[in-house]
Amino acid sequence: MSDFLHKMLQSSMDREAKKMASNGGVTEQDRYGNLLDCVKGRDLENEEVNKQLDRISNIQKNADEGRKQRDKESAAKSRNMQQIIRNVANREQNRVNDFLTKHKDALDKGREVVRREQNKSYFS
Repeated sequence: MSDFLHKMLQSSMDREAKKMASNGGVTEQDRYGNLLDCVKGRDLENEEVNKQLDRISNIQKNADEGRKQRDKESAAKSRNMQQIIRNVANREQNRVNDFLTKHKDALDKGREVVRREQNKSYFS
């Protein structure tokens, strides 16, 4: 990336130099003055490091936000699965209760027969 910037800066300086040469005399200040004023007093290496740190910070922030979003989605899916499991269990319990209600008389009759058989004494 840095080589690309240097190449673009050089081509820009060359264009400015050609333009100034076509207008007459060209001094070093005329040739590079405007471009040098743009970077005068700036710590370009520090700016590059800061840009990289900003990129890293943005990547970390995006990763954290993505993780939080995935955690939210996972929790929502888990809640949905728990609800489905509860629904299935409730449906099965309702089937059992319906069966017991439907066949209550037969079950009571069977219990009575079992109770009578258990109360009989075969050896007196």
